[in-house]
Amino acid sequence: QKSAFLRTLVQLVPDLKYDLPEVTTRWEDFLGRVSLEAPLPDLPTPLAPKERNYLAARGILDQYYTVKAQEERLARYRITAPFDGQVTGANADPGTIVTPGTRLGELVGTGDFELEAGVPAAEARLLQVGDSVELRGTDGSGQW
Repeated sequence: QKSAFLRTLVQLVPDLKYDLPEVTTRWEDFLGRVSLEAPLPDLPTPLAPKERNYLAARGILDQYYTVKAQEERLARYRITAPFDGQVTGANADPGTIVTPGTRLGELVGTGDFELEAGVPAAEARLLQVGDSVELRGTDGSGQW
């Protein structure tokens, strides 16, 4: 929704030059401070009811306060993994509203791994619990 708000602002500024030229500079400055990666800056205070009504009629105020409410709600939440790792898949973009049970992504821990491997019965008798072993891929390409 922030990108929709930005698009509306981009369309607003040229109209302001003709309809309310005395406020155009403030809105150009505001537009220059809007970033998709940062919270919205404070909205310029309308100088007169005419400006406020002009903005309301074009949906600027609705869109601004909707995005601000989403930013405030999002700021209350932070998702952390219970282990160190790497993100190997992301199924939701930042700022997306999700419902309970939505898969957000996939993480892989960077610590120790547990591996289950089959051992032929004839060789299993050579192993004891706690022994270190060396594993190789069946094609000989890897060694761990």
